[in-house]
Amino acid sequence: MESPERQSDHRAPRPEPTSPHLSATPSRPRRGILRRLAPRLAIVAVATLVALASVEIYFRVRFPFGEAAWPSEFDARVGFRFVPGAEVRWSNFLDYATVTRANSLGFLDREPPGERAPNEFRIAVLGDSFVEAAQVPIDEKLHVQLERLLSEAMPERRFRASAFGYSGCGTSNVLPFYDEFAHAQDPDLVVLVFVSNDLANNSPLLESIRNGWRPYTPPRVFFEADESGLREIPIAADWAEHVLQVEPAPSAPPIAGADWLGWSRTYAFVAANLRHRRSSTAHLDLYARRKAALEALDPSFAAALAGFDPRVDDLDTTFFAAELPPVFERALRSTERSFVELKKRAAADGAEVLVLVHDGCSGSRTLSAGRECLADGYRDRVMAAAGAAGLTCVDLGATFAARGDLAGTRFAHDGHWSPTGHRWAAESAAEFLLEHRDEYLPGSPR
Repeated sequence: MESPERQSDHRAPRPEPTSPHLSATPSRPRRGILRRLAPRLAIVAVATLVALASVEIYFRVRFPFGEAAWPSEFDARVGFRFVPGAEVRWSNFLDYATVTRANSLGFLDREPPGERAPNEFRIAVLGDSFVEAAQVPIDEKLHVQLERLLSEAMPERRFRASAFGYSGCGTSNVLPFYDEFAHAQDPDLVVLVFVSNDLANNSPLLESIRNGWRPYTPPRVFFEADESGLREIPIAADWAEHVLQVEPAPSAPPIAGADWLGWSRTYAFVAANLRHRRSSTAHLDLYARRKAALEALDPSFAAALAGFDPRVDDLDTTFFAAELPPVFERALRSTERSFVELKKRAAADGAEVLVLVHDGCSGSRTLSAGRECLADGYRDRVMAAAGAAGLTCVDLGATFAARGDLAGTRFAHDGHWSPTGHRWAAESAAEFLLEHRDEYLPGSPR
């Protein structure tokens, strides 16, 4: 008899296992792998969602609103201002986000002062978007910091500064702000902030090209310089009925995902970065069409605009050129007249005027081929015009350079001053005023 072990050798062979690829159902080992991976995949998915939610929360804290709000109005007395009492929400969704309520006068400032307190010294600060300063809280703006610095240096006196600024305004454009609002506060000192687009802002022709309104029916006050001298161009209440009829610039292509991700602050940040990196010349073509419309409108405009091509000659940096086209020379004369008018108004109220000049705000100074660039051309021309009007200037370009790194004085994706820029400007003004207190801060004990 064979042993049991031997008998086992005669058993029928076991069938070969069926290939898992041919099986109708997954094999147990594969199901086991999926079971083991499922918790890990769930952890990764949850972690990803938590990370995305954290990023979204961060950007919602940094940018508390999804859409900007700029509630402005046209006032036939002064031009443009904010709707009094309206909430202004402003952000580039890269560097800053502010919520400011316009005061009762329509400016982004505190409410105007009431009855003058004993020993109170009042300062009126005039200018464009650098005085408006929608990018920073009111407490960090130039005029408030100047008020604080002077109060700390001279605690025996009371200082009160008010700001009257709106985007796009030149010196001539802010004269109505003085007439209608600042004059009523009886200022002791008027500070004019003059930056790198203000020369062009004083030209009715250049601003017509920039904004599309007609030179002699504008929504702001201008002084026109021509062969016969200088004349005032008043605010036209019906300016909107006389804009230049030209084809508008094409809209920039939308950023992908706007329809279904527009709610996300993270998306807003990414989209703002992409828009900032895009370069477009559509506005230059629009400027060229407006120039052609002006030349067809009046032969005198063609003569004034000779030698100027807005597709290659920047409206602002061309003032750095050694030789200027006629329209830019006329802008200098208009600026000088604006300085004279401001000094006249301040003197009638017994106030001094100080001009803060900053020419480093318009970015590149690259000029068109054939134009020689003067490094200090803009500043020198502004200071010459102010000097001819009997005004004193503080060169903020020089005082900023002496303080250190200029990069921190303005926002990385925006040419406007950061809180540091406002502080440096206030410090520069305060240092000058304290050094010349007998002239600008009369009655101040040393």
